[in-house]
Amino acid sequence: MITGAVDLSTVPDGDTTDPEDIGTGGTLLSGQILSASVFPAGQSFMVTVAVFINTINTKLATFFGLPSSPGFPYNGGFNLSFMVPSNTAAGGPFASTSILSGDGFTTPAPEPSTLLIGGIGIVGMALINRRRGKLAAEPLAA
Repeated sequence: MITGAVDLSTVPDGDTTDPEDIGTGGTLLSGQILSASVFPAGQSFMVTVAVFINTINTKLATFFGLPSSPGFPYNGGFNLSFMVPSNTAAGGPFASTSILSGDGFTTPAPEPSTLLIGGIGIVGMALINRRRGKLAAEPLAA
């Protein structure tokens, strides 16, 4: 979960107390990490998070023109490289004071109905091509 405060005012006023703002401690993004990679780097380890599923705060999604219904699913990727001390127990908690690099993205996940419509279109095109193939193969009457 990523929490914070964001000024989403049409005319930014530097505070997070307006009704359209996300106040201090508001959840901006929450979800589940699907995969992460850990690489040895000398006496420490570099951790890179690769793929996650998440939901976005509805006010934040609306501000950026994204689908904003509560619980709308998003797929994302996040790369945050930082060093973890080598004395960290396997699977244990850790802390890092320096971030080496980072970037991320999140996109709306396709809804099941969208996938169904796309599948029906593909099947329809296959049937049309099959029928055209049979018609072309029939001999012309003399």
